[in-house]
Order: sequence, then structure tokens, then C-alpha cells
Amino acid sequence: MKRFAQLIQELELSNKTNDKIAALVSYFNEAADKDKPYVIAMFTGKKPKRPVNTALIKQWAIELSGIPEWLFLESYHSVGDLSETIALVLPPAAHIIEKPLEQWITELADLNTQAEATKKAYILAAWNGLNTQERFIFNKLILW
Repeated sequence: MKRFAQLIQELELSNKTNDKIAALVSYFNEAADKDKPYVIAMFTGKKPKRPVNTALIKQWAIELSGIPEWLFLESYHSVGDLSETIALVLPPAAHIIEKPLEQWITELADLNTQAEATKKAYILAAWNGLNTQERFIFNKLILW
């Protein structure tokens, strides 16, 4: 996940095509083979079933952030991206979770059949173990 988050940051920071191509080449040379198909799927718009609906994600983010709903909504309006807003308003991670992208995606797919309480526990634990950039990517995976 860290390497994928780095790729996204590299792609966002440059407006030069050659830099973007170099970042992609570097990623695909370094990434684990199991992660590569998921990255290709994401960049080509192949979307799996969303494991949690957006309303619940927003509700859990508001609860965890401890900010009033109106402030969350104003922040969302200013930022313009729900994944980024959530990543920015959450408290700092209490620990670090190290998992490859493929494992995150597999676990998220497994959430489709789980109860809401299980989904919430998984999402909150993930948010508590990821830095802001990784949370942004994780949120994109959830809201994909």
C-alpha cells in the first residue's frame, strides 16, 4: 500500500507526461506481482462492488474525528473529495499497519458479506493504522 500511495503522490505532483510515465514504469518494476493487476484495474475503471455505502463511511468518519457534522460537511465542500476529506479530518494513526495493496483489496471484498458492525470495526481499525496519504488511498478503495 505504501508504494501505491507513493505512486499516486508522484502522479499528482507532476503535470509532465514523461514524469508520469517514469513513475508508472518505476512502480510496475518495483511492485509485488499480486498488486499490479489491481492497479491496472483501478486505472482502467474496473470497479468491484463497494463494501460499505457512502453514508456509513461519512457517519463513521464524523464519529471518529470528533468534529460536528456541519464542520465535516463544510470541510468536504471545501476539499471537494470525500476520500481526501476523511483522510484529513481523522486523528493521527495510533499504530502502523503494513499490508500489500492486494491484501487490502481482498479484505475489502470480503467485507461485502459481513455485518455492519464488522465492517465498521475493520474500517476504523484501518484508519487508525494508516498515515494521511495511505488513508486517502484506502478511502478511494472503499468508495471506488
